Amino acid sequence: MLIMKLLDKRYLTGIQPLLLIVIAATALLVGLPIKHVSGQAADFLLSASPSRLTIGTDGIGRYAVKVTSINGFAGMIQLSIMDLEDEGARTSFSFQPSVLQLAMDSEAYSVLTMTAMYEYSQYYYTYANLATLEFKIRAVGGGLTRSTPLSADLIYGAAAAVERTDVRINLQPDTFLISGDISQSKSQTLKITISPKTTVSVGELLFTTTPQFYDLPSGLYVSFNPGSLDIRAGQTSEVTASVVMTPEFLEKSGTHRLLIGISGLITGNLIGAYTYQDVFITKTAILTIVVPPYFNVAVRPSIMNVYIGGEDQKLQVTVTPVSRGLSQPITLTVEGIPAGLVASFERDTLIPKGKEALSTNLLVNAPSTTKPGIFPIRITATTMGITRITNASLNVRPSGDYSLRLDQAIVSLNARGESRSVTLTVVPEGDFRSTIDFSVTNLPRGVVATLSTVSATVQVGSPITVILTLTATQDAQPGTYDLAIVANTGFSQKTINVTLLIRAGSVEIWPVVLVVVILIAVISAIVFIGMPRGRQIRIMSDTRRLPA
Repeated sequence: MLIMKLLDKRYLTGIQPLLLIVIAATALLVGLPIKHVSGQAADFLLSASPSRLTIGTDGIGRYAVKVTSINGFAGMIQLSIMDLEDEGARTSFSFQPSVLQLAMDSEAYSVLTMTAMYEYSQYYYTYANLATLEFKIRAVGGGLTRSTPLSADLIYGAAAAVERTDVRINLQPDTFLISGDISQSKSQTLKITISPKTTVSVGELLFTTTPQFYDLPSGLYVSFNPGSLDIRAGQTSEVTASVVMTPEFLEKSGTHRLLIGISGLITGNLIGAYTYQDVFITKTAILTIVVPPYFNVAVRPSIMNVYIGGEDQKLQVTVTPVSRGLSQPITLTVEGIPAGLVASFERDTLIPKGKEALSTNLLVNAPSTTKPGIFPIRITATTMGITRITNASLNVRPSGDYSLRLDQAIVSLNARGESRSVTLTVVPEGDFRSTIDFSVTNLPRGVVATLSTVSATVQVGSPITVILTLTATQDAQPGTYDLAIVANTGFSQKTINVTLLIRAGSVEIWPVVLVVVILIAVISAIVFIGMPRGRQIRIMSDTRRLPA
């Protein structure tokens, strides 16, 4: 009433800002959720089923506990017991698990197992229901506290001499583990065995019951065969349950603990000797359905160019949750990165936020020494033991381009041993950075080509030079030949031609010519020296006339 009065306009004049601050602070102190700007507060709902059950000769009762996220609540939920009224019974409680990780707009489950025994005297033998236990389950998380009340009827005590009728339920199997695509419905078959323990005559009808699931999740459908059955003393009964899980249910990943139970009214004389009180019993068993988280992983682009010596390239990786219960971190790894390439994720761990798509980048860099080529890689996303894989390719290539130049395009060699060199210059263009391999092709027989280096790396924008030395051996044949210097980056190759002229064996003729010239000179000198000195030789011609 005081708050309503304070909110009246007549009392707000002059104190409105201070009043709002006081109200907000008070709300925080008492743990009230503060609403978002949209007007909806993040919250969670706590429920348990059944609300009341029977603890029989085994001294055990089980409840299914469910916590549901509302308006985007996410966080840890701690479960505990409060306000226990045990009426003198010895009790213990355990949650499996006691701490729940609740994802945004999803559900989380636990099982409360309660054990109870009662010390009673002969006076209590005539009462079927020895004690009724009242308590609450409390859930605390995110500054919020929620609770729900439960009850348990105890019909068995610690006195070993007392025998009482009881019923046990067993499930086969008691766990469904779901795998594969969740876009299609899945079916499972469950066998339920009901075993009565009684002191009355075998075959006597104890009660008629209809099996049921408590608090069945949406998207889960169950049919029982038979739909109802008679539970008779000393006779085991079986029921088959067909469980259909639709995509609506399967998208709620997590461990779902669902309660299956039977109920029936047993008259006092059927419970045990000297017992005159009728009791409505409820017996339960837990079916666990494990739905692994389902999500997709994709990359863009599927083929990415990575430029040698260039800047980092970004390969976008997107993880899209399909399941609503995905809350654990998703870890990313990459395989297939070739040697020399540097790759790392901007974030290698992604934190799910409901079904919101999560993205990061794989940064890839190719140093100037990296060999070009197309390399397949595999990116893996893993959470809670579930792995998704996507493939991509890295097209490692030089950026920009380069040109080749020769200081001379024609090389002339004499046969049998002469060598000459030419200089090849590689001129980078743009941001070209790469390793280039060099070779020489079309060499004629008898010619040897030697490169100063067979591989060179362009790391800066400056030209690099390679020396080619050509040598003609004794097997070289005279003629004109077109040689090719090949530059190969692994991604592309360029060639530049050299014309080679091999002349006839002039290298071996000149010594012979020299010897001949020397011999002629020597003979001429000898002849000149051997001629007589001071003698004149007159040559006269005798001319005769012919008669006319």
